[in-house]
Amino acid sequence: TGSRARDPASGPMDRARRVLGLLLLLRCIGRAICQDAGGEDSRQVFIKEVVLDSAVVDIVYLGKKHECILLTTKSKRLYFSEDSGQTWKEQTGSVDTRSDTEILVERVILNPSDKSVAILQTKRRKRSRTTEQPWQPFVYVSEDSGRNWRMAWGKHHGLHSWISHPTQRNWALISWWTGNCDGDKSPSKAPEVSGDEEDEDLDNARAKDPCSHRLMLTRDLGQTFTQLANYVVQFSWGSVEREQTNRVYYTSYRARTGDQAQLSLWTTEVDFNYIEIKKSGRPGKGIESLRHGNKFLVSGEFILVATVQDDIRQTVKLMVSKDGGKVFKPALLPSGMGELEERWYTILDTSEGAVILHINSNSYSTMNTGRIFISDSEGTKYTQSLVNNVRSQSGECEFDKIVSLEGVYMANVVIPNAEGVVSQSLLSSRAAAAEEVELEAADGAETDKKHGRGGQTRNAKASKDERTIRTVVSFDKGGAWNYLKPPRVDSFGKAYECGSRPLAECSLHLHGTTSWDYYAPFYSSESSVGMVMGTGNVGSRLRFEPEETNTFISRDGGLSWTEAHKGAFIYEFGDHGGL
Repeated sequence: TGSRARDPASGPMDRARRVLGLLLLLRCIGRAICQDAGGEDSRQVFIKEVVLDSAVVDIVYLGKKHECILLTTKSKRLYFSEDSGQTWKEQTGSVDTRSDTEILVERVILNPSDKSVAILQTKRRKRSRTTEQPWQPFVYVSEDSGRNWRMAWGKHHGLHSWISHPTQRNWALISWWTGNCDGDKSPSKAPEVSGDEEDEDLDNARAKDPCSHRLMLTRDLGQTFTQLANYVVQFSWGSVEREQTNRVYYTSYRARTGDQAQLSLWTTEVDFNYIEIKKSGRPGKGIESLRHGNKFLVSGEFILVATVQDDIRQTVKLMVSKDGGKVFKPALLPSGMGELEERWYTILDTSEGAVILHINSNSYSTMNTGRIFISDSEGTKYTQSLVNNVRSQSGECEFDKIVSLEGVYMANVVIPNAEGVVSQSLLSSRAAAAEEVELEAADGAETDKKHGRGGQTRNAKASKDERTIRTVVSFDKGGAWNYLKPPRVDSFGKAYECGSRPLAECSLHLHGTTSWDYYAPFYSSESSVGMVMGTGNVGSRLRFEPEETNTFISRDGGLSWTEAHKGAFIYEFGDHGGL
């Protein structure tokens, strides 16, 4: 896979990525076996450099042998290779064969049950010499590993998501906004699109309808659709572990009249429901599961639902089920913790038979931090594990699992200063990404997204603040946390100046996900047992200056560390221990 690091919008890393991005990508460049003068075999690795139009955003491998590769760039162009990356062609203009249209590629989605099927979410517009036409969302489908594409669907108000069925190749959940979502009272002023699609004409005819979010089911990869529900907020397929892959969970507004509001605040008007899809593909009737259930997550064997207690005070109660939604029990925090009065919380991990929960803090002195709680095996009784965990304004937490080992986690925490308050630069308002709410239910826990088992991780902007941030590690599933033991010497063999001081004054600190635009976060891979990499520094706190940031590696799951190279680098683990 491609590098876990995300590049900045501009600067040296961006310029380097434009030229060297493909050097990271070509994991399997052709090898030539040559005969030397002595008759012995010698191997030579050939590297081919490919210059792209802009930085690499995403890389997706297709085909039975991963021989086909789709690559998207920052300028929303699509590149394609069918020989494991040795030759490339830009495919953006050939996705849609109409000569009067142009497209921008938003996202590539790989089918989980057939690696030859890919979904392309795009924005398309008609070329016009007189007026600038608006971009409209369209979806394209490939069933031959990205070689050819056909249009699946396009709606004026946006196809917001495509969630493939875990096992059924041709099934998927799709949603779009329909009705008069632009506030235009005259349907005759609908945006201009290609006129040969009957579905678009039908959407124009419905322009007088209230604006609402529809949940649809396709059983033929986007050729036909069946409506499952309307006024929907979130949705997801059921749990694979509980053999509920043909069940669709969703939250929706109880009153199905008027224009639908986006869920930016907790409300008692939204409920948690589900629909059973028969083997024939016919949907049953929607069944209410939890009244006032606003947001939910299906992760592993757990279903977690946030139900509203008081929409005026904005308090919620977390309900948890471990039996496929038959019984929900309230999450119980330690005595004296009170209700979940915070507006946002994050499910960090459910992979080891327990729920690791991050609850954000809204208090003035601990802005953009939160507390971490770990549940029992039922996911209902919680104990506090860590405080002041770093959290971005978009909700990403600097917390990750060492995926090749059990019970090992790393996190970044804020150490309050003497006054007990944080830098004023952190007191900016928190942006509520309402447009992404519907996708969160199927994204999986945060560690799933970071290691490719869920949806795409949201890109959190780095915050170069003056907080005292330190990195900690736990080897017993959050029972105890300790600072990272620093290397004895750097990569030049020189001892660190603070080496004789205690860990609180001299330890290793690594950048997390909120620094993604500047530095690669600490990272591990299931295929590389015990190996962890990160960028950071040795000292009393995490530094953000480039001259203070170096690249480090651990080969024993974070117990000991070595400075791999001076400077901050992008890295990735390859097959069989390659780096």
